[in-house]
Amino acid sequence: MSYRQSNQPVDSNQASNQNFNNFARYVAPNAKVASNVQASTGSENKLDPRFSQGHVPSPTFSSSTEGSTPTRVTRDSMGVRNYVTAPPTNSGAASPMWRGPSPEAVTAPNQPNWSFSKGNYPRFATQGMPDESSTFHNAAAQQAVPPDLSRLSLHSAQYPGPTLPSRNVVPNSPFESLASETQRHYPPEARQSPVTRPGLIPRPAMPHTNYPSTAQSGVSLASDTQQLPRPDLSPFGVARRIKEGDISENYLASLQNASNMRNQSGSQNLAKSAEATLNASMNSFLPVACSEQVFKPVLPCFMRLSVGMFPNAPSFRSKFPFPVGAVVQPLAEPPTSEDTVPVVNFGKAGIIRCRRCRAYINYLSMFVDGGRKFRCNFCGFLSDVPSEYYCPLDNSGRRLDANERPELTCGSVDFVAPSEYMVRPPMPPTYLFVIDVSSAAVSCGALNGFVSSIRQSLDFLLGDDRTRVGIITFDSTIHFYGLKSSSDNPSGKLDPIMAVVSDVDDVFLPIPHGCLVKLCECRESLEILLDRLESMFTTTKDSGGAVGSAVSAAYLLLQTCGGRLILMTSSKPTRGVGALSKSALEGGERNSPGIVGTDKERQYLEPDNTFYKKTAVNMSRAQISCDIILCTSTHSELATLTPLAKYTGGEILYLPKFELSKDYVVLIRSLRRMVSRETAWEGVMRIRCTRSVKCHGFLGRFFMRSTDLLTLPNTDSDKTYGVEFVLEDNDIRTEAFAAQCAVLYTASGGERRVRIHTVAIPVTRNMADLFGFAEVGAMTNLILRTCADAVLNKNFETVRKELTDSLVQGLVRYQQGGSQMQSQYSAATSLSNQLALPEPLRLLPLYIQGILKSPLLCREASVAASMLLDDKSFLHSLVDIFSIPLSSAFVYPNIVPLFPLDEETNANSQVGLISSSGPLSVQLPEGLRASAAHVLHSHRVVLIDEGVNLWIWFGSSVKPSFVQELVMETNEEIASEHNGAGASISPQYLARAFRCAPKPGYTSSASRARALIASILSCRLPWTPIRVVFQGDPLEARILSLMVEDRTVNQPSYTEFLSSIQRQVQSRLTNS
Repeated sequence: MSYRQSNQPVDSNQASNQNFNNFARYVAPNAKVASNVQASTGSENKLDPRFSQGHVPSPTFSSSTEGSTPTRVTRDSMGVRNYVTAPPTNSGAASPMWRGPSPEAVTAPNQPNWSFSKGNYPRFATQGMPDESSTFHNAAAQQAVPPDLSRLSLHSAQYPGPTLPSRNVVPNSPFESLASETQRHYPPEARQSPVTRPGLIPRPAMPHTNYPSTAQSGVSLASDTQQLPRPDLSPFGVARRIKEGDISENYLASLQNASNMRNQSGSQNLAKSAEATLNASMNSFLPVACSEQVFKPVLPCFMRLSVGMFPNAPSFRSKFPFPVGAVVQPLAEPPTSEDTVPVVNFGKAGIIRCRRCRAYINYLSMFVDGGRKFRCNFCGFLSDVPSEYYCPLDNSGRRLDANERPELTCGSVDFVAPSEYMVRPPMPPTYLFVIDVSSAAVSCGALNGFVSSIRQSLDFLLGDDRTRVGIITFDSTIHFYGLKSSSDNPSGKLDPIMAVVSDVDDVFLPIPHGCLVKLCECRESLEILLDRLESMFTTTKDSGGAVGSAVSAAYLLLQTCGGRLILMTSSKPTRGVGALSKSALEGGERNSPGIVGTDKERQYLEPDNTFYKKTAVNMSRAQISCDIILCTSTHSELATLTPLAKYTGGEILYLPKFELSKDYVVLIRSLRRMVSRETAWEGVMRIRCTRSVKCHGFLGRFFMRSTDLLTLPNTDSDKTYGVEFVLEDNDIRTEAFAAQCAVLYTASGGERRVRIHTVAIPVTRNMADLFGFAEVGAMTNLILRTCADAVLNKNFETVRKELTDSLVQGLVRYQQGGSQMQSQYSAATSLSNQLALPEPLRLLPLYIQGILKSPLLCREASVAASMLLDDKSFLHSLVDIFSIPLSSAFVYPNIVPLFPLDEETNANSQVGLISSSGPLSVQLPEGLRASAAHVLHSHRVVLIDEGVNLWIWFGSSVKPSFVQELVMETNEEIASEHNGAGASISPQYLARAFRCAPKPGYTSSASRARALIASILSCRLPWTPIRVVFQGDPLEARILSLMVEDRTVNQPSYTEFLSSIQRQVQSRLTNS
């Protein structure tokens, strides 16, 4: 793909402005450069004219005014800019390259100082520019920019430098709702970071940070550990992390910048804003097909890349040890109604696509030849524009109607697909419930729960009048039911017909018609059947077990129309097709808690047979998805059933130790959520990338039809996919890397659509850019899910070592550039007592330690004792579809106090949440760091959000009256159950009470605590368990395992882990 800049003449007075506008954007042939903005310090001063010649002044040294600390500006070989402040002259023999505090502040050689070097800015690399080039990152350029407009000012008395978002600071403006994930109301602190072009992963001017390490283990760092890198624990930071996960401040700033530009009344107002022009000129490129004012980027909830700049060559990529990929949630719920994905119907023109690579038209497509052709931004091919879609171009090379075209102004868009995108007419939404009626399901109350949840979910089924339903039950035989339509039976005899198939080794359909019926026509007959099911099998003695045969029967029923199979079971597959082997049925080690956390675990997490995987593949080809709801009181071999959901895009709901009184609410809400959320039927997904890049290592629930085509019989707003990008033999020869996720699906209303998400980032040849513009939330998500897959094929220690080595190797790569810089300017400074971390990845060591301590890789006895194989298999299935908010909480839990709450702090907190019970606004308190010394106080009640569990811990000194008040807020009668832990209410009852909606209003401490629980729970999946633990309970060991920063029997503390990493980094640097 080739692009050229405008050849129109520009006078010398506009040279610098033209250069800044052409520096980082594609300009259509013969397009006119429209920029009349000049950033200047006065009426005569203009930007350095050397920029217009493609030359950047060499780095210089600057000193502050008298009485200020001199600042030395340097640049290392990786392009990282450093501001090194020398100590005062009276501080003794100070090195000119001294970082941080003065030497006299160091009191002991084994207690190094923790310092933050906030002045190292990753360099800007752009193809076609000199390798030394940098946008404004030098003293000469800064002198040409007014100090009040520059956000990249030098660190000196005159230029205090960029104001980064401070941590643990209450925002001045409210983060109005956690439900408004990326609303445009970010606090002023979040807007101070350098803002880049909206829609792209931003290029923040973020420094690297030097964190010291201990010279030996066992040194007390109680006073120093406060400065260790942690997530933002302010109310705003915790609220955002619960809903959005870890997300770059500059990413948020870029979205705010996009909103600000859209709010501009016109290009004339934009031209009057010197600051807006300055920010825009720092971008690597701008949207091509539309103006910046109307552009709407892909929201991070839909698609987020793990890096903000893409490596340009395979050899370069191989030096970066962290994943370069994307986390995609194509049907995610938009945060606000304003962010709803627009729908575009091209009509007779058909969907506009590249004729060669078949990429869809987007905001980076360039129209040429007067609008008769457009150039693909993925492969560079010129395709003809259909006459029905033709529109003339304006002077800037854009279509006259570009700003009114969602496909040219939005990163996310839905295209209405014409008939050529259909193999068959869209099928109606079909739900087939396969229910276990064996004695195991009856005895634990699961059958009653299944029937009640189905009955209460009928009003929430998608598809309106087109919706079809059916029911199959099974024990040791298979039962089919023919439902009758009220219109076809005027006599009113709507009793369903029942047919039994006893040969479970050769299943067939005994009723040719009536098993799948329209809900609107046969609802009365269906409700009659549901009412009778509970009584029909109340006294059954049949142990059941024909799970595989029931699945085969459902497949026969759905194979011609597709749909959703919802398997609701409580028993193991013991007979018929798909029955477990003798060794699996006997149990043995499979039922032993001691097997979890050992290398033997891996072999038992594999399916016992291949029947369910083969059946799932056949179901995927027939556009059938399978959801599994497993309610059991014993080991049920979930690992064997998991492929049914894994390869069909289904859901898994696992409720161990099922009791109807305890799990009734969870079961009903979960099924309601499964059938009512936005759903894509009969889908396929493909991710296209810039030429020379291919997709590899897909993560999620799907079946791979080809090397890059994912079959999704059913996907929904809760499903998340991961992908890694791999460079082929050729280098990338374009200025931008683009990735486009396309999902072809049938909407619940019957319309065939294509959901498109297009993101783009600059291409770089500078290693500093990969570190400086990384996105830790997406990167951690990919690392976690990759480890979950790896541990099924390798032993624990191998995976743990590979994970740690990748972190060490990454920091070695980063520090090698810093070491070269130090040796270039001063050999006196040593990094032996510091661990340099790039600012965007400053949390990565903490999160990798969280992965190492998680139940996925942990070998602690306290964790293994609380988990069975079914629990571990379910955990793997959850991690397989983890969104970024869930993965962020999983590696470092969100911890907030529930009692006591600081009245003054909470009143000042303007962070609002929306609970599941309605418009219940709650003010969030300050978060707590994951350390027992800071969390587990006897007078405190805390909530710990682990992503997969919601833990509520009660200290031993909490008054029983407060526990009673918590239950009083549920509008239910109190059932006092003594548990011997100093409270009159049992943990099990408390967990059930917390599921209920609290009373409106939250003036008391108990009501505010209840509102906080409900609000945070509404941000998690409805089947997220609530686990209540009283201080001193055996389950408290599991709480201690969530304290990521603390030392455990087999794992070091956070400080010790950093020290270990630093020693390994220093060793490799010494030996390299």
